[in-house]
Amino acid sequence: MIMKFNRAALHASAVFFAVLLTGCQTSPNTEKEPTPEPQVQHSTEAEREAARLQQCQAELEALRTVQPKMFTGYKQEFDRLMNGAAQYAGLRTQVNTETQDTVDALYRYRVNKLCAQINQAVLLGLAEHGESAQ
Repeated sequence: MIMKFNRAALHASAVFFAVLLTGCQTSPNTEKEPTPEPQVQHSTEAEREAARLQQCQAELEALRTVQPKMFTGYKQEFDRLMNGAAQYAGLRTQVNTETQDTVDALYRYRVNKLCAQINQAVLLGLAEHGESAQ
């Protein structure tokens, strides 16, 4: 029961985090009237970001089997990052645009870096298992 709740909470925070960061990007508006195309692109970008976070979460779960000792550390770091993002989301509207841009970029970097590390750990674990099977 707790595992299902925790997984659902992580999934929800990952999707929320993806939507938060992709929705937070600012760009100078040089047009006088908004066009509907950026909204379509925006939702597609949010969907891609959410899919990347879900993939990262799936690779983290794979790490539990492939390299159980490494799983715990990465899981704790992932949870900390998602909790921090959720906390930031509550405060984000209270800070200026420059701070938002900076912190958005920081979270994007931290998520990308952590997911790359998780991916690499899974790849190395699978390679080690493949080599030991020969």
